[in-house]
Amino acid sequence: MNRRMFKWPAVGLGLIVMVVAGCAKNYKPQALDGTWTGTDRCLNYLGPVETSKTWVFEVDEHGGITGTTSWQLMDGAGGHDGDQVVDSHTEQIIGAFEPDAGTFYLVETEENGIIHGRFISDNEISVFLIQSGKKPVVSHIKLRKM
Repeated sequence: MNRRMFKWPAVGLGLIVMVVAGCAKNYKPQALDGTWTGTDRCLNYLGPVETSKTWVFEVDEHGGITGTTSWQLMDGAGGHDGDQVVDSHTEQIIGAFEPDAGTFYLVETEENGIIHGRFISDNEISVFLIQSGKKPVVSHIKLRKM
């Protein structure tokens, strides 16, 4: 009877370890490489804005990211490029990719925007943009790989 008492907890623990290990996804840096698109509602210093976004990433084998983030106004007052109000804009970005968690961090090279993203699936990422200062912006968007 003692053998049976130890057998079932060991089997149960083994199943739990297999399920948890099977759920973990390790992404290669190149999984982020390419063009990603989506629409979002964000809030900036001018008020609520709806935009269409296109982000292009080039990711090296070590997880270094370069690229651009672009938006086109769909609804709202617009955004900014320097001191001008505009209805579209492109930003240069640099960042780093962490494959074990499928997460990445980016910074805008001309402004103080900070971006944090993560994979939701192989073809979809969830991204938060936070920009403080005189022209603040906050945004959450889900982008799909083209």
